[in-house]
Amino acid sequence: MTDIVDQGLIALHQVETTTTIKKTQIYDLMARGLFPKPIKLTPEGRRVAWLKSEVLQWVADRVKDSRSAT
Repeated sequence: MTDIVDQGLIALHQVETTTTIKKTQIYDLMARGLFPKPIKLTPEGRRVAWLKSEVLQWVADRVKDSRSAT
């Protein structure tokens, strides 16, 4: 469990900056199972964050897919 916490959490605005994708498209991709789901930080789920490692892996996968398509 400590390993997961050590990876760090990032807020939506940081996800947008990291991926260059806006909130609406991020949530659309999540709904289609194409983007990592956030971690609920409050019981009602009003505050969420993403594991930084999962978002960075998603970006790396996009780069890999883009490079192998050529």
